[in-house]
Amino acid sequence: MRTSIRIVFIGLVLAAAAATAASAAWTADFTPSTWNPAVGEIVQFSVCESCHGTSGSYTYLWDFNSDGVIDTETRSPVTSFSCAAEGFYAVKLTVRDAGGREATRAKGIVAGSANAYGVREIIPQPDGSWMVAVQMIVLNAPGGVSL
Repeated sequence: MRTSIRIVFIGLVLAAAAATAASAAWTADFTPSTWNPAVGEIVQFSVCESCHGTSGSYTYLWDFNSDGVIDTETRSPVTSFSCAAEGFYAVKLTVRDAGGREATRAKGIVAGSANAYGVREIIPQPDGSWMVAVQMIVLNAPGGVSL
């Protein structure tokens, strides 16, 4: 059983937002079932459907190893992938609507043993600013450090 320590940092980045409500609503985003799978473990990726609207027909294009080649093309907002080897995987999602408009998002997962890893989430706020949440997950605390 792996034990872990989670440290969460939350900050607010103030910035002027020039995006309109329509363009802000059209984004690609997804969440993996785990950020640190074991080699061979199946990871489910769930698309944030509210990020690009729930009406219309969408195609989801997935590149699981950042080689520029689409590994999976589906109409389902949920797909899965299994990491064949240890290492960092930059997973890229492209959402395409029926008219050909596209939005892309990439996130990384670390397969295999990792002493620590971080997950950053940027959350747009109604006032045009962004909230940045950073989680540091420490699986094996180094000696001499107390949290």
